[in-house]
Amino acid sequence: MLAGRLLAATGTGATSVCSALFLVRSVGLAPAEVGTGLLLANVAGFAALPLVGRCADRWGGRAVAAVLGLVAAAALPWFSAVDSLIVFAAVEGVVNVALLGMMVGVRTLVAHLFEGRTRVRYQAYQRSATNLGMAVGALVAVLPLQADTRDAYIAVFYANAVAVAVAAACVWFGPRPQWQGTAGRPSRWAAFSDSSYLVMTVLCGVLVARASMLTTAIPLWIGMDGDLPRGLAGVLLAVNTGLCVLLQVRLAAKADTLPGARRSMWRGGYVFVLAFLAIGVAPAASAVPATGLLLLGVVAFSVAEMLTSAASWTLSFELADPAAHGQYQAVYSLGTGLGGVVGPPLATGVAIGLGMLGWVVAALFFLVCSASAAYLIPWAARRAPSAATAHADTSTTGSRK
Repeated sequence: MLAGRLLAATGTGATSVCSALFLVRSVGLAPAEVGTGLLLANVAGFAALPLVGRCADRWGGRAVAAVLGLVAAAALPWFSAVDSLIVFAAVEGVVNVALLGMMVGVRTLVAHLFEGRTRVRYQAYQRSATNLGMAVGALVAVLPLQADTRDAYIAVFYANAVAVAVAAACVWFGPRPQWQGTAGRPSRWAAFSDSSYLVMTVLCGVLVARASMLTTAIPLWIGMDGDLPRGLAGVLLAVNTGLCVLLQVRLAAKADTLPGARRSMWRGGYVFVLAFLAIGVAPAASAVPATGLLLLGVVAFSVAEMLTSAASWTLSFELADPAAHGQYQAVYSLGTGLGGVVGPPLATGVAIGLGMLGWVVAALFFLVCSASAAYLIPWAARRAPSAATAHADTSTTGSRK
């Protein structure tokens, strides 16, 4: 499955770099229309997640991930038929629903294939494979971008379709859990009625806004300083990717239990403060010291990102109802979408709009979110369905003695 994840991420990396230019330069859509189409597709994708989660509980994450992967692979070539906003929104919507659903299916499969620490370790390997694939895909995209022809862009979508199809095959022919389904057992809205899980999902979800700080706020911050080379943003992004590939598995091992996740959340919040303060004061220095501060900030940011990500994975699995992992992983995925909503205004309106003060505000935002999650973990653990199940099993065992 990791090989399939690597290949799919490579295709996604290339497509994400090329798609906007294809839509504007080849199809003729206005940038605002591209944004509208992406928004509609994201709404469709997140609206479908609860249904996907219930399907994963009923028929298994493996089947759901494989089927939706094939749906995405079949839809991607239809980008060649896009000639208007409506067609773009329709095709992008199908692809987005299928890929998000495939992700939920894989997370459900992981929940039933592995237990405890092994789950988090696998998620760390998958994250490393994703980062590596996205980086390779971005490099591959240089070729169609340089050619800048319709055929070159279309070839990227076809190549991505093949990559996703292979990834779906890797899931289908990969390990099979002994679990046979939970038809009729959990409530259809079990995850949405679990208030403690929802609270932790929101807190972990808004932390995903860190992605916008890296990909939007830092490049814009560098661009506002006339003394710094514009290419520095790409170098810093490469540093982040390299650190995540090399260190994610090691740092995830520190957060593979609920107590470990709590410590990682605390530490991640404080390291975020160090990162954003270093980045925020960088333009006040001359070129060389500013570059050093930005590098320090991105290294610290990468460590905080890995710590809080690993903690979030542990929480998403350990606080879920074992009988409804599909629903719970769908809700967790909705939380990550919340981070995508919060991220852009935080990056542009706060960090860039308020200048140095904005970076201080951003640092406090991430510290408060991380600290709140860490503080509430014991409360959420006591209320978790898995804790109740374990208590019931212990009581039953004791009564039989």
